[in-house]
Amino acid sequence: MSIPWNRRRLKDVDHISNLPDTILCHILSFLTTKSAVKTSILSYRWKYVWTKVPVLDFTEEKKTSGDQQHSLEQKICFKSFMDNVLLHNEASYIQRFCLNLSNADAFYVNSWLIAAARRKIHELNIILNQYMDICLPPRFLFSETLVVLNLHGSLNIGASVSFHLPNLETIHLRNLKFPDDEFMKKLSSNCPVLRELHIVNCVVKAMLCVDSLTLNSLLIKNTRTIHGLEQACIVIETSNLAYLCIHEFWVSSIDIGNMSSLIKADLCLDQLNGDEVEKVLTKVSGVETLQLRFEVFLLVTELPVFPNLTWLEYVADEELSKMLYCAPKLKSLLLKYFDCGDRFDPEFAPKHLPCLETVEICGFIGLVKELDTAEYFLKAASALKEMKINFHRCATDSDVTSFYQGLLDLPRSSAVCRVKITNPFCCKLVKWN
Repeated sequence: MSIPWNRRRLKDVDHISNLPDTILCHILSFLTTKSAVKTSILSYRWKYVWTKVPVLDFTEEKKTSGDQQHSLEQKICFKSFMDNVLLHNEASYIQRFCLNLSNADAFYVNSWLIAAARRKIHELNIILNQYMDICLPPRFLFSETLVVLNLHGSLNIGASVSFHLPNLETIHLRNLKFPDDEFMKKLSSNCPVLRELHIVNCVVKAMLCVDSLTLNSLLIKNTRTIHGLEQACIVIETSNLAYLCIHEFWVSSIDIGNMSSLIKADLCLDQLNGDEVEKVLTKVSGVETLQLRFEVFLLVTELPVFPNLTWLEYVADEELSKMLYCAPKLKSLLLKYFDCGDRFDPEFAPKHLPCLETVEICGFIGLVKELDTAEYFLKAASALKEMKINFHRCATDSDVTSFYQGLLDLPRSSAVCRVKITNPFCCKLVKWN
């Protein structure tokens, strides 16, 4: 059967090329700049579309293990490509500028950043995966248009730099060396609409200070000092913070201001002494969700009460009993890296957990003490709806089966509780008659 000529003609029409430039540019903005430029060979219609794309994404292609070093020819080609794109791009407002490099000449990288700093940019991403002596143009930190700032790698930032970032909402800093102890305080306090701040693997002289009235989410991980052996101090003044994540392994103190708005906290405070840990826990005691990444309670003589806490993630130890007493409204409990032994003893835990609805335990291997722990929660939690037990991969199928049979004989306070047992090889659902 032959296709009518009018349908054949309709089928041959290039509808995409007939779209207006604004839509084509939007489509190309989801590609890397290298891929966007390649579309210029499709037809004359596409020849100059890439020059109007408001996204410049120079993400270096990952090299295979046998091609780690760029040849001189490749470097020359990449430099020529960068120069031409920055010269011919006509977008007056850059929605996103991304420079993600592993190996490039510092002189040229500095020149590209200076050229980019002359543009009005909404989102700036500079990611340097190897050491390069690169200076961050001060103009980037004095911008009316910048909303998202992501700096990663060996960027030199001048100590005397001025800040004017009236629209900056998000800052992610990774592997940076701050010029002085006032840098972060000045940066955060000069962003009047700042909402999210991440500081990861950054180096300070002695202290890290965050000061913001608008900050909603703060993440700080692995802060180090220049000399390495000295412990850093952290100061946080963020009265409107809703989410706080601190994972630190080498700090001497954490001074936290008003946390009345805090809803969720994620803490790992290794090497911090008991008094400092107690101060931090007291400041965050109003949270509804709490993740504790190590045996933090072992360092504390007296726990604060968590009157609003409904969800807790913790490494189970002998202090778990204390925490259950201090969280009267707890609804969900996630116990990770569980190792019963002689650690958690149900005899010292609350006899009743009237609000607890879900319990998830990770890392069981089939010990008798583990069955005692499961029995405790089944008896104490009268409102329990679900208990999930995830066995460690070293547990054998016979260990899981034996544990499963033991669960069938356990009494429970909740008539609607379901128990789900999983390991890497099987999943069992416990049902009572």
